[in-house]
Amino acid sequence: MAPSKHEALWGMLATAGGSLTFVALVVLTEWLEHQEWPAFAMLGSAGFIHGLALLVYLLLPKIRKRAQWPSSLSMKIWTFARGFASIFALACTVLATFFGCPAGDTMALSSTNVFASAVAGWLLFGEAFGRLRVAALLATGFGAVLVSKPEFIFTTVKEQPYLGYLFAAVSGLGLCGMVVCCRKLGKEVSPLISTLSASLQRGAILLLLAALPMWETDLGSTIDKLSHHPGWAVLWVLILTVLIASQTTLLSVGFALAPTGVSGVIVTCCDILFGYIGQIAVFGILPDAVTLAGVVLLLGSVLMITMETAKTHPPPEVAGDTGTSSSQPEKNEAPPVDKEGQPPAL
Repeated sequence: MAPSKHEALWGMLATAGGSLTFVALVVLTEWLEHQEWPAFAMLGSAGFIHGLALLVYLLLPKIRKRAQWPSSLSMKIWTFARGFASIFALACTVLATFFGCPAGDTMALSSTNVFASAVAGWLLFGEAFGRLRVAALLATGFGAVLVSKPEFIFTTVKEQPYLGYLFAAVSGLGLCGMVVCCRKLGKEVSPLISTLSASLQRGAILLLLAALPMWETDLGSTIDKLSHHPGWAVLWVLILTVLIASQTTLLSVGFALAPTGVSGVIVTCCDILFGYIGQIAVFGILPDAVTLAGVVLLLGSVLMITMETAKTHPPPEVAGDTGTSSSQPEKNEAPPVDKEGQPPAL
């Protein structure tokens, strides 16, 4: 059955909470890297700890019987894809901040997935590509240019972190895929199962990234820091574990229950808002007027696509009395695509 209005409200609140914990995860990881902690290894360890704890919990006899495990092959594939999309989004977001893109700018550029979702809906599901979506394309392009400030346009700007901006934009594809998977899973698979998939894959990929010889952190100083401050190391890993558990669970619940278009606006706006709050509060980096103008354009593109979606496809799940299954959409129902469409993360 489709979510009721009451469930949809809880889904929207859960989505906002997932956005907050995702930004906190990204900002804390960036801060740990600046403090010469092995941030990727700690984040990967936290993912494994959460995944193993969740697996033990789900294998308890009473919980195992009540949990909705994926039964069909298609649901198993969507469950795996949910985890892969989550780690893809988080890894790209963290890499963006590592390569110099501030947290607020990272969250702003990741909102380009809204337009990517609109294009996917047009190409894969035959959605109309109206005037508002064309306007959103232009707003997204100009907004991304204003946030990233390429040197060939802004000649007074030097040494921009273009690789970081690239990872930030690409992270939106992970967010898009994550929401598609959650909407496909709907109520047929428990949110804890999709959370388990996300956590275990996060742990494996992040530990792999930590082992790659591409980081500037001195290995000797890192080992020395861990040996002198083992208590702090354990504390940071536990905090990261709590953030991962909160973020993956909240987004799984939120995306499964919240109306698709509304959840897209919530995630995008909250990501940008919390991202700039973290950027200013933790790192003291204030966005300039050009960056803020780009953010306004990116948010405008989100709202335009949402308006187009709401106009073309009124969200049936809010009504609560349609009886339509989320895994078997009707021909005229909006396809489950991300933020237009659409949240995480980290």
